[in-house]
Amino acid sequence: MTVREKINAIVTTASNFVGYSRTEIGLNKSTEWCAEFVSFCLKAGEEDDVTSISCNDMYKNMTNSTHWCEPDDMIKTGDVIFFNWCHTWDNGRPLDHVGIVIDVAHGYVTYVDGNSDSTEIVRMHTRSLDKFDFNHDYPDKYMRLTSYSDQEEAPQEEAPPQKDTKLDTAISMLKEVLKIFEEF
Repeated sequence: MTVREKINAIVTTASNFVGYSRTEIGLNKSTEWCAEFVSFCLKAGEEDDVTSISCNDMYKNMTNSTHWCEPDDMIKTGDVIFFNWCHTWDNGRPLDHVGIVIDVAHGYVTYVDGNSDSTEIVRMHTRSLDKFDFNHDYPDKYMRLTSYSDQEEAPQEEAPPQKDTKLDTAISMLKEVLKIFEEF
């Protein structure tokens, strides 16, 4: 599987399970199951070696991996995004949550995660890029799957082709409404 195929599999899996409960997709290992859901998606892209039910351990696994990096450029579709909401180190574990970026467009990031809002449902969220904190002492972080060799195709920015659904239309409309409110 090429890097592009892996990214497509990860993003497609995350997108396809929006609205499902954790038990419907067979996730029941931990109370805070965000990392378990991301691991489920990573396995679809054959990235089993970085998975964990802890977002801190997953980040550490990715940091130690030769094919994941913390990029210097802008966040892209397929990146795994880690959140540090309290911006403190809690016993050396600063990360609170993890999700998968499924789209970046017009200054907005759309990501999918499990265990958001203390629900049992996989959710999709759209946030303005300026709401992320990538440049302070305890920032949110993101990791990117990189090529295994110079011959392998590099990741692309575009999202994998998806079916046009009512949900896609609703997301597009929500992004437009958010743009209007940000102008105020």
